[in-house]
Amino acid sequence: MKNIIAFLFAILLLGCKQVDKKEEKHNLQQDKVFNKLITSIDNYANETLEHGNINTISLAIYKEGKVYHNYYSKKSDKQVNPSDDIHFEIASITKVFTGSLVAKAVLEKKIKLEDDIRLYLKGDYSNLEFQGTPITIKDLLTYTLGFKDRRPPKFDQLWNDISKGIYETKPIEYSVNDFLEELTSVQLDKKPGTYYVYNSVGS
Repeated sequence: MKNIIAFLFAILLLGCKQVDKKEEKHNLQQDKVFNKLITSIDNYANETLEHGNINTISLAIYKEGKVYHNYYSKKSDKQVNPSDDIHFEIASITKVFTGSLVAKAVLEKKIKLEDDIRLYLKGDYSNLEFQGTPITIKDLLTYTLGFKDRRPPKFDQLWNDISKGIYETKPIEYSVNDFLEELTSVQLDKKPGTYYVYNSVGS
C-alpha cells in the first residue's frame, strides 16, 4: 500500500513539473512576443521622428498584464525632455477612447446605439435630423452624421488656425459651450447613417 501511495505521489510530482515546464515555456514565448512588439514600437517612433514633422512622442502598450511605456524625442538645441509632466496632443486617438467608453456603456445598458443623440443634449437641437431621421449614437461613432458641412464655421476656422500653428503661443478662445451653441445651427443634407465622412465632430 505504501508503495502504491509513493508511486502515485511520484506521478503527481512529475506531472506538476511538466506543467511548470509548459508554463515556463509559455511565459518565455510571451516574453519573446512582447519584446518583438517593443522593438517594433521603438522602430516606429524613431522613424517617425526622422520625418521631421514631430519632435516628441510618448507611446505605451498594454498586453496581457504587461506595460511598456517610453518617451522619444528629436535631438535639438531647443529640446524639451519629455516626461509625465508634459501634455501631449492625442488628436483622433480620443475617438478610440470615446468608442471604448460607449461600448462599455452599451454593454452596461446605460445607453443604446439607436438612441437619438438629442437625448443627451440640453437645449433645442431640432436641426439635428434629416426628414424626420435623427442622428443616433451609432451615427456619431461611425461618422455618418449627414452634416452639410464637415464642421461648424467657427470650429472649422479654429481647426485651420491650429493647423497653421497660430495657437502655439496663445490660448484657444473656443470652449465646449461655444461648440454646443454652434451645433444648434448645423444643417443636415443627408440622411444620418447613410453617408460616411470622417470628421472631428463625429465622436
